[in-house]
Amino acid sequence: MTLTLQKAPLHTPLRIVAVEGAPGSILRVKELGLIEGAVIVVRRRALFGGPLDIQVRQTRVGLRASDDIQISVELINVPAAA
Repeated sequence: MTLTLQKAPLHTPLRIVAVEGAPGSILRVKELGLIEGAVIVVRRRALFGGPLDIQVRQTRVGLRASDDIQISVELINVPAAA
C-alpha cells in the first residue's frame, strides 16, 4: 500500500518508494538521504500543513509542504514482539 508522506502514520517505519517534483527539490532531498529504498520515520507533523519532522537513519530532517516535492512511501511490516 503506497501513501504520500503527508498521510503516513507517525512513529512507524516507512520505505520510500518514489521521490517526485522539481529537479532542484529532488536533488536537495536526495542529498539529505531521502532516496528510493531508504527507511524513514515521520516523528512530528505540524498543524495546518506545516513542516514534517522526519528521521532518516540517525538524522532528523524538516520538510515544508511548500517545497514542491512528492514522496511516496510504503509501510514496513515489523514483526510484533512476543
